[in-house]
Amino acid sequence: MYDRVVVQKNTFLAITPAKLDDYMPLACPVCDTLMCLDDAHTWEEFSCCSQCANAWAYLRKEEWKTGWRPSPDVIKDVCSLRPKLRVNIGAL
Repeated sequence: MYDRVVVQKNTFLAITPAKLDDYMPLACPVCDTLMCLDDAHTWEEFSCCSQCANAWAYLRKEEWKTGWRPSPDVIKDVCSLRPKLRVNIGAL
């Protein structure tokens, strides 16, 4: 049997493998927003979501690979401009 853990991120609950070394995380480690399947490629290349990759990683590829990240204030400002995720679970 596989070991699983329940992880809460904001108002979402997810069941994930206990050993997460080989898995994409629920939230981007840079901007702390929820990751989606579209982020798989940039996760493998840059260890971040596609929005962070487009904003910073592609532009500073060599610096990014050596550990550079924008300041928390810059991340917060850029994330505030992103459209909000809408979840439609279905009509009630």
